[in-house]
Amino acid sequence: MGFRKETTIAAKAALAGGKFLLQRLGKVASIGTKDTRYQLVTEVDRNSEEIIKQTIGRSFPKDAFLGEESGATGKSERTWIIDPLDGTTNFVHSYPAFCASVAFYKGGKAVAGAVYSPLHKELFLAEAGSGAYVNGKPIRPSKNAQLADCILSSGFPLHNKRLTAYNLKCLQAVLTKVQGFRRAGAAALEMCWVACGRLDGHWELDLKPWDTAAGSLILKEAGGTITRMDGSAWDVRALDMCATNGKVHDELVGVLRSVK
Repeated sequence: MGFRKETTIAAKAALAGGKFLLQRLGKVASIGTKDTRYQLVTEVDRNSEEIIKQTIGRSFPKDAFLGEESGATGKSERTWIIDPLDGTTNFVHSYPAFCASVAFYKGGKAVAGAVYSPLHKELFLAEAGSGAYVNGKPIRPSKNAQLADCILSSGFPLHNKRLTAYNLKCLQAVLTKVQGFRRAGAAALEMCWVACGRLDGHWELDLKPWDTAAGSLILKEAGGTITRMDGSAWDVRALDMCATNGKVHDELVGVLRSVK
């Protein structure tokens, strides 16, 4: 059974949320924090999530939601996982790396994923078993086969000093092996950039399902690989991940596993 309608609605919802983000860029009225000063939240996050949920709800009123701002609502094996503004801190500072992310899961399995970067006008989209695309064009990861030829990225959970210190050790180990390193501060977007070959790999800790739900499907459908940082099997509930073009996966995992 295909899920073309769900994929179409995921795209429509991500576009709606992303277009709203662009309208509000540089016009944030209220900036608050969650648990720490590093975890920003704005009215734009909340309003974008509501726009996305309304867009989905018009077509699938009985489905459940898991959103970064509103949490889990409804009970169904059909669940939409939403990050209405991935890269909130970037958005607040008008730094050009943020997106809206929408994923559809059925029975705990990823079926459709959409990530829209409004500043770049790029819609990354995937349906399970049907490949991955950006603005309708097929995408594939890079063909680089050794870390020495790669640009990698990571995210730092600044609200967690222990994990930040650990990831700095990981970064120190990786920097001696690679051609370059970047940090965009938007995991969903960075996974899409791995999927289309702009980055060769990305690893991150202290993640939530909405950070990776859509980007992971896009990556896998493009032909990339995702596991936990130690190389074990990954699922959307995992707290860490390592996503690559597949060709350098074992090498990168080996470096990360060497860090104590």
